This record gives sequence, structure tokens and C-alpha cells, in this order.
Amino acid sequence: IYSAVITLIFAATMPSFETITLGQANYLLLFLILLAFVLYGKDRIFLAALCLSAAVCLKITPVFLLIYFLFVSRKRNFIRYFLGSLLCFLGVFIFAVGTSQLAYYAFHILPNFSDLYLFANNKSLVAIFARFFHANPMTNPLIESSGLLLLSKALIGGVLGFALYKYLSACRANSSGLADGEKHRNNVISYSLIMVFTLLISPILEVHHLVAALPALSAFLVY
Repeated sequence: IYSAVITLIFAATMPSFETITLGQANYLLLFLILLAFVLYGKDRIFLAALCLSAAVCLKITPVFLLIYFLFVSRKRNFIRYFLGSLLCFLGVFIFAVGTSQLAYYAFHILPNFSDLYLFANNKSLVAIFARFFHANPMTNPLIESSGLLLLSKALIGGVLGFALYKYLSACRANSSGLADGEKHRNNVISYSLIMVFTLLISPILEVHHLVAALPALSAFLVY
């Protein structure tokens, strides 16, 4: 009931509004990500891997959820199913539209994710110090230095990654003595935190991307 109420409230927020008005696939992406988690919990490993690989084909960022499947649960055949289904999806894509679109995405779109302009002008946490070290249309930098900008991004990303690693390590270490309900709670929180981690380290963070924070918000309020 709590999750249903939270979902209805969240549906009226700006991230949901922008997702719909801009024609973004965030809710389809969220559905595939959550379905992968549910299927994985029911030991439907292949179907879970299929859902996650489909999500990665839509947007590259869900690939970070492999941290949960490989680090928290560690079912070794998951990665094989994931890579196999991902290659199948890519094969279908290449057959349908040819290699030019895939090449454009791989060699033009992806490399530009780390472009200094994107970091400096988007609402990205890892680029919180960008305006101190890189010129942009709104502010003048205190020190013009791409090296300091990259260092600040690496430090912030490293701190976030270390905090996530320590939490997941503690959950895994304590999972053996927990009841099934407590294990499920830890799994939900871990999965949600990885989704939030993906948002925090993303070089491009727009309002509609915050739809991915819904599971974490639900987990926080419920647990």
C-alpha cells in the first residue's frame, strides 16, 4: 500500500511530467530494471538477465546494476545470460538498421558523455566543482584547469563508490544470519542504492532522470 501511494504521488512530480512530455523511456526502463530484480529473486535468472540487457539497450546506465547481480548475489551464470542476450539484442538492432547507427552511438554519443561541456553545464553531482575550473556560458572559473576538473570528478566518484562498496560489503557479510524478510529488505535497499549511485555519477543528469530515484524513495519510506 505504501509503495502504491508513493508511486501515485511521484507520478505528479516534475520528473514524471518531463518524462511524459519529452517522450523519454524512463518508465519503460524502470519497469525492466525492477522486473529484473523480481525475477532474479524468484531464481528466474535467464529472464532477469534478459530484462537487464533490454534495459541496457535502451540506455547504457543500467549496466551499473551488474554490481548488485555480481557482488551482492553472485550467481555466476547471470553474467553469461546477460552478455548472450545483450549480443542477441545488438544483432537484431544491426540487422534492422545497419551498423551506421550503432557506430554513431559507440564512437560519437558515448565518448561525449565525458565531455567537459556536458559536465560543466548539466546538473551532475560529479561536476559540482566544474564551475570553479571550467568556463561556461553562466560563470567564469576561478582557475581554468581541465586537470583539476577531472581530479575533482574522480575524487567525488571515488568517494561515492567507496561508500557504496562498504555498504554492500556489510550487507553481504551479515546476510547469513538474517531471516528471509530481512534479507529481502537488504536486497531492495542495496538495489535501490545502486540506482541512486548511477544517478549521482552520471555526467548528464536532467530532471526526468530522477524517475530512477522512485525505488530508493519507496524503500526509504517503507523500511
